[in-house]
Amino acid sequence: MIRRAKSEWQKLETSQTSFPNLDLEYLETLTCRTYQLKLAPDYITEHHTNDSDYEYTDIVFVLDTSGSISNQGKLQAVNFIYNVTEWLTIGPDDILVSVVTFNTSPKEHFKLKQFNNKSELLPQIKQVAYGNTRGTTDTAEALRFVRQNSFLLQNGGRPNANTTVVLLTDGQSDDRSGTLHEASWLKSTMNTEIFVVGIGSAVSRSNDEIRGVSSDPDSYYIQQVDSFIYLCNLVPAMVPKLDIVFLVDTSGSISNQEESQAVNFIYNVTKWLTIAPDDIRVSVVTFNSEPKEQFKLTDYNKMAELLQHIKQVANETTGGGTNTAKALRFVREHSFLLQNGGRPNANSTVILLTDGQSYDPVGTLREAGSLKSNNTELFAIGIGSALSTSNGEIRGVSSDPDSYYVQQVDSFIYLCNLVPALVPKLDPSSQAMSILNCPTPPPTTTQHQSSGVPVVDSSTTTPTTPYQLESTTNTSPTQNGTHIKDIVFLVDTSGSISDQEESQAVNFIYNVTKWLTVGVDDIRVSVVTFNSEPREQFKLRDYNKMAELLQHIKQVANETTGGGTNTAKALRFVREHSFLLQNGGRPNANRTVILLTDGQSDDPVGTLREAGSFKSNNTELFAIGIGSALSTSNGEIRGVSSDPDSYYVQQVDSFIYLCNLVPALVPKLDPSSQAMSILNCPTPPPTTTQHQSSGVPVVDSSTTTPTTPYQLESTTNTSPTQNSTNRKDIVFLVDTSGSISDKEESQAVNFIYNVTKWLTIGPDDIRVSVVTYSNIPKEHFKLRDYNTRAELLQHIKQVTNETTGGTTNTSTAFSFVSQNSFLLQNGGRPNANRTVILLTDGKSNDPVGTLREADLLKSENNTEIFAIGIGSAVVTSNDEIRGVSSDPDSYYVQQVDSFIYLCNLVPDLVPKLDPSPKVMSILNCPTPPPTTTKHQSSGVLVMDSSTTTPPTPYQLESTTNTSPIQNGTNRKDIVFLVDTSGSISNQEESQAVSFIYNVTKWLTIGLDDIRVSVVTFNSKPKEQFKLRDYNKMAELLQHIKQVANETTGGGTNTAKALRFVRQNSFLLQNGGRPNANRTVVLLTDGQSGNTSETLREAGSIKSNNTELFAIGIGSALSTSNDEIRGVSSDPDSYYVQQVDSFIYLCNLVPALVPKLDSSSQAMSILNCPTPPPTTTQHRSSDVPVVESSTTTPPTPPQPDRTTNTYPIHKSTDGKDIVFLVDTSGSISNQEETLAVNFIYDVTKWLTIAPDDIQVSVVTFNSEPKEQFKLRDYNKMTELLQHIKQVANETTGGGTNTAKALRFVRQNSFLLQNGGRPNANRTVILLTDGQLDDPLETLREAGSLKSNNTELFAIGIGSAVSTSNDEIRGVSSDPDSYYVQQVDSFIYLCNLVPALVPKLDPSSKAMSILNCPTPPPTTSHHNIFGVTLSSYDVTEKDTNGNGTL
Repeated sequence: MIRRAKSEWQKLETSQTSFPNLDLEYLETLTCRTYQLKLAPDYITEHHTNDSDYEYTDIVFVLDTSGSISNQGKLQAVNFIYNVTEWLTIGPDDILVSVVTFNTSPKEHFKLKQFNNKSELLPQIKQVAYGNTRGTTDTAEALRFVRQNSFLLQNGGRPNANTTVVLLTDGQSDDRSGTLHEASWLKSTMNTEIFVVGIGSAVSRSNDEIRGVSSDPDSYYIQQVDSFIYLCNLVPAMVPKLDIVFLVDTSGSISNQEESQAVNFIYNVTKWLTIAPDDIRVSVVTFNSEPKEQFKLTDYNKMAELLQHIKQVANETTGGGTNTAKALRFVREHSFLLQNGGRPNANSTVILLTDGQSYDPVGTLREAGSLKSNNTELFAIGIGSALSTSNGEIRGVSSDPDSYYVQQVDSFIYLCNLVPALVPKLDPSSQAMSILNCPTPPPTTTQHQSSGVPVVDSSTTTPTTPYQLESTTNTSPTQNGTHIKDIVFLVDTSGSISDQEESQAVNFIYNVTKWLTVGVDDIRVSVVTFNSEPREQFKLRDYNKMAELLQHIKQVANETTGGGTNTAKALRFVREHSFLLQNGGRPNANRTVILLTDGQSDDPVGTLREAGSFKSNNTELFAIGIGSALSTSNGEIRGVSSDPDSYYVQQVDSFIYLCNLVPALVPKLDPSSQAMSILNCPTPPPTTTQHQSSGVPVVDSSTTTPTTPYQLESTTNTSPTQNSTNRKDIVFLVDTSGSISDKEESQAVNFIYNVTKWLTIGPDDIRVSVVTYSNIPKEHFKLRDYNTRAELLQHIKQVTNETTGGTTNTSTAFSFVSQNSFLLQNGGRPNANRTVILLTDGKSNDPVGTLREADLLKSENNTEIFAIGIGSAVVTSNDEIRGVSSDPDSYYVQQVDSFIYLCNLVPDLVPKLDPSPKVMSILNCPTPPPTTTKHQSSGVLVMDSSTTTPPTPYQLESTTNTSPIQNGTNRKDIVFLVDTSGSISNQEESQAVSFIYNVTKWLTIGLDDIRVSVVTFNSKPKEQFKLRDYNKMAELLQHIKQVANETTGGGTNTAKALRFVRQNSFLLQNGGRPNANRTVVLLTDGQSGNTSETLREAGSIKSNNTELFAIGIGSALSTSNDEIRGVSSDPDSYYVQQVDSFIYLCNLVPALVPKLDSSSQAMSILNCPTPPPTTTQHRSSDVPVVESSTTTPPTPPQPDRTTNTYPIHKSTDGKDIVFLVDTSGSISNQEETLAVNFIYDVTKWLTIAPDDIQVSVVTFNSEPKEQFKLRDYNKMTELLQHIKQVANETTGGGTNTAKALRFVRQNSFLLQNGGRPNANRTVILLTDGQLDDPLETLREAGSLKSNNTELFAIGIGSAVSTSNDEIRGVSSDPDSYYVQQVDSFIYLCNLVPALVPKLDPSSKAMSILNCPTPPPTTSHHNIFGVTLSSYDVTEKDTNGNGTL
C-alpha cells in the first residue's frame, strides 16, 4: 500500500550466519501473522543487483493520542507503526520515517533525518508508546505542523522524494473545515498522498471527513477497524496478495505453433494483472516427462521484464510424455517456497494448460488434492479433442466449482477467447479487453456429457491465422520498439479560446487517456498548458494509477484562459523539463508530444525551430489544429508535426468535434488498446473538403451550429435519453422502510429477479447491483461482483432476508449510488450506459434533497432513472416521483397499487433495459382489476386494485449455483451436533438445548454474518434445521427451543453423524457458503459406537478447513478422553471441554462465545449452578474436567425468561425503553455529553433486537424533541451510533417535564412508532432540577404509570435535594428501586451496573472504565431511604472521563 523502494535486498555482513535465530523482535512481529526471514548471505549475493532506479519516499505517521484513546489503544497503534516499518526498506536513499502524535497540540517524536537505519529506528518507534493520552482531537493543527515542518529540508525531507502521511485516528476532529483545508493543501501543493486509518465506532460518523482527508480513491487510501487491537490485521495489506504459477504442458502431442499460442495466452492474461513486488507475482513452469521452471516468482516483478521473459518461453522445445502428477508435485514442493518468491501471506494460484490425459491419473488427482488442501486454487484449461474422454480428470484436478475453475477449448488458437473471463478472477481490480484478431469459434458448441463445462467444438472448421504476441516494433513511423511511453499533452489556453472550448479540449485528453495502459512501467502522462507562458499542470511521475490520473486531468478544466500563443516557449519548456529523469521521464521510454492549438503561434520561426529540436531527439509530435484560423496556418501545423502529415496531423473546425479523433489517436499511442467511439460526440456535417496540398482531412462545419458538447465520462442511456451500446450498468434502488412488510419486500425482490433473468448478463454486457435503503443505504452487491446470470440470480434471492424498518431517506440513497455504485473500482464502466431503477412506496423524508440528488445523477453522471411507485401513498407524492425520474414520464414512471402487481411491469420494463430479449408474462402474476384510471396531468398509468384481494404471490424460481472458493472472512457457518442417544434423559437433552440457546443468543446472527444449524443423532443423524432456514435471531432461537422436544434413545453413531454433516450441512443448497468459516460443535456423553471410524470422519471434516469443538459430558468420558481429543481440532486446550453433568454446560457459554464470534462477549448465565470446588486433571488430557459426583445439581437454567424481577411488570418477551433527557438551560453541553455517555453505556449491555429490547431517546427543555423512535434502530451498532449523535443537541430553555411526559405517553409507544402491545414499557427520566409545573408533571407521570409503564427517575445535582418529593412522585414504587440521585453528571456512570439488570435481567454490566469515584465524604438524606451523596466536585474529576 505504502510506496516502497525498488531495491529488494540488502547485503548482510559476511560474519552473519546463514540463517540467524529469530530473536524477540521478530517473534513480536509474528503476533500479527507477518514475518521476515533473513536470507543467507550467499543467496543475497547471488540475487542482489545494483539497480539505481530507486523510488524515494518520506513517510510521516500521524497518531491521534487524544483523551478518547486508552493507553492500551495507543500501545496497539504504536505496535502497528512498528510492524509496518519492519517491512519497509529504510535508508538514506530509500525510505525515511518520522512519527508525530497529536491531541490538543502536535508533538514530533523524531524527524525524518534522525534515524536512517532500521536498527535505530525501530527502538525509537517503541518509545512513542510511553506517556498518557489526553486532550482533544485537533487534527487540523497536526496536519498543519506536518506541512510546515516535517518535510522541510533541514528536518530530513528530500526534494525528489514522494511524501506520504499515514493518519491514525479514532474520531471526528475538533475543526472539520480546518482539517479538510490542511489535508487539501498537503495533497495539492505538496503532492502528498494521505492514508487514513480510522479506529472504532465513532469513525463511521465522521466518514465524510475521513474521505475528505484521504487521497483518492477511498478504496485504496482508507482503512477502518473496529478496535485498536485489530490494527495488526492491516499490516498484511501492505504486503503481497497473489502468487500465480502457469503450468504449461509441452509434451510431444503439442506442436511448436501450439506452444506459441499457449504462451501468447499467458502473455495476454499477464499484461492485465497488477504486477508488483507487493501485489501479483508470476512464475511459469513447463512440463512433459519432467517439469522445467522457466522463471521463479521472485525473478521478474516489473511488467516490462516479466512480459519479455514470458515471450521467451515460446522458444521451448516440445516433446516427451505428459507427467502432470510430477509437475504438480514440483509446483507444490518448490514454486511457492519463500526462497523462490512465495509469500506466506499471499494467496496461491496454479493455472494448468494441457491437451490430454496424464500418465498417472490417480497420482495427478492426489497431487492436485494436496495443492488444494494447502489452500491453493487450481484452474484447469483443457485444449483439444483428446479431453472429451479425460473430462473427469480435468474436473478432478481443478478447484470447485467446475463452472468457475474449468475451461475447455477445441484448439490452442481459441485460448485467446478465455482472457476476458480469466483476468478478473485473478485480479478483481482489472478487466481485460477482448484480444484483437482472436478467432471466433464456430457456432456449433456442444455440452460434454455430465460435465457442466462448455466446450468449443471446431472440428469442422479450419482455424484462422492465429493472433500474435504484441508487436515488439511500434506502429508509429518514428519510434523504437517498446511499449513504454511518456506522453505530454501541450494545450493552448490563449485568449482566443473560451472556457467552454478549454473544457472540451480537456474532455478530449480525458477520453484519450482512459483507454491507455497507464502504469509506472507502462504509459505515463503529463499535461502542460500554455498561453504567453507555459504552465505544468502535473509531471509524468505524479500519477501512475488510472483513477488519480483521470481525476487530475479533469481539474485542468478549471484553468483560466487568456494571453498570447507562445508555442515556441511552450515546446522549449517541454523539451528542457518534462522528460527529465527527476520529473518522471525514462531513458528507455518513447517520447510523445500532442499539441492542441487553435491558431498561428506568436513566433512561427521559433516554433518550427523548437519542434525540430524535439524531433531530432526521437520525440514524436502530433499536431491537432482547431478552428478556421488554421486554414492559413496549415504550413506551421505541418511543420511542427512529425512526418508523415497523414499520420501526425489532425484538424477539426471546432473544439466540439475533437471527440471524433479519439478512436484514431488511441491505437497510435497504445497499440494494445482500441478506443470505442465517444458517446454523444456530435457528428460533423457531411460537407468535408481536402485542403490544398495538405493530405490532411479537415472537417468543415462553418454552416452548422454545434450540438450540445459531450461531457466527461458521458454514459447516458438511449431509451429516449441514451445512446446505442449493449453495455449497461443497472442499480436497483429498493425502499425497505418501516411502511413495507417483509412479504412486500419479498415481492419487490421477486420483481427484480424476474426482470434480471431476461437481461443479457455478462462482463461486457449488462451488470447489476442492488442497494436497499431506509434511514441509510445498504449495498448488497456491487456491479463487479456477479457477472454470470446464475450467480447473480442466486444473490438477488438473498436480498429477501433484509429486515425492513426505519424511514424513507431517498436523498441519501441517491447520493450513495452517485458517489459509489458506478465507480470503476466497484465495477462501473466509463463506456457503459448507467441506469437506476427506484422502487418506493411513499414520499421521501427530504423531497427537496431527493430531487437535488436525482438531478445530479441525471445531469452530472448522465444516468437514466426509472421510478416505480407502489401503493396509495404514492398518489399524493406523484410530483416527487415524476421529478425524480428521467423524462418523459410516460416512459420512465410506473405506478401500481400493491407490491403484488409489480410482476405485471416486467414485460414492459425489460425491453427498455435490454432490447434483445423477448419477455414472456410472469406465471401466476395476479391481474389488476380492470378499473384503471389516468391521474390528472400525470401521464402515468396507475393500477387501482382497492376492491380486489390479491391472490397468493408468485415465487422466485428455484436456482442453485456454486460460487468459487474464497478466503476466510468473518462469516461463519456453525453446526451444533447433539448426542440424543439412549443414555441421555429428556431433562439432560433439554439442558443441552438450553446451552445451545444461550450460546446462540450472543452470536451475530445474519444472512451475511453467522448462520446456525442443529443436527441431533443417536443411531442415525437427524437435521433439525438447515443453515439457510433461520437468519433472524428471534426465529432461530424459537426453533432451537423446539429441539428440546426431540425423543432420546438408540446408540451413539458419532461417525455417521459427522459424515452426514460433512456431506450435507455445508452444501450450498442447504445454506453453506464457500467464503464462510465452518465450525462443528459436538456435544456427547460417551464413547462412540466405532471409534476408528469416528476419528476418520472427524479427520475428513478437519481437512476441509472445518474447526471442530468437542464437549464431553459425564463420567463415561474419563475412559474415552482420547477419542474426544482425537475428534477435536488442535490444540485440545482450545477445542475440548468436559463437564461432569449436563447441568453444568451453562458454565461453558462465556468461554465458547468469543471463540465462535470474536466480536461478541457473553455474560455468565443467570442461575447457572457452580460446580463443586474439587476439580481434578484427567491423566494425559490437559483438559480440565469438573467433577460433581457428590453434589445434587440445582434446577437448571431455561432457554427463555418466564419470570421478571421488575416489581410491576408482567411476563413478556420484549421491552420498549424511552430515555427522557433534560436539556434545559441549566445544563451545559459537557453535562449533556455525560448524560448521553450514560445512556450509551447502559444501552450497550442490553439485548437489542426487534423481538427483544427497543430503545428511543427524547430530549426536552421548554419543548420535547424525539431524537429517534423505538422502531428506527434494532441493531446494536446503528443504535449506539445514533445515541452518540444526541450529544450534538443544543441545550437551553425551561424544564417542561410535564409536556415531555405527555409527549412520550401520546407518541412514543404508538404502534406506528415501534411500540408493541405485548412489550413492557419503561421510561427513564434524567433531570437536574425543579420542574416548571410540578402538579401537572405528577399528573402526567401518574397517567403513564396507570398504563403499566414503569418510570425510573434519576436526579442530578444540588437542586434535586430541594425537589426530592417531585422526583419520588414521578417515579414508580418502590423509591428504593426506581429512584437514583447523584451530585454531578460526571458520576452518572456509577449507576450503570445497578440499572442494567433492572432493564434486562439476562445482562450484567461491568463497571465503566475511568468512571470517577465519588469522594468518601457522603451524607445520607433521611427522606425516603434513597442515599443522596453530596460531593465537592473539583476540576480534576473530569479528566478521567472519556469522550464518545
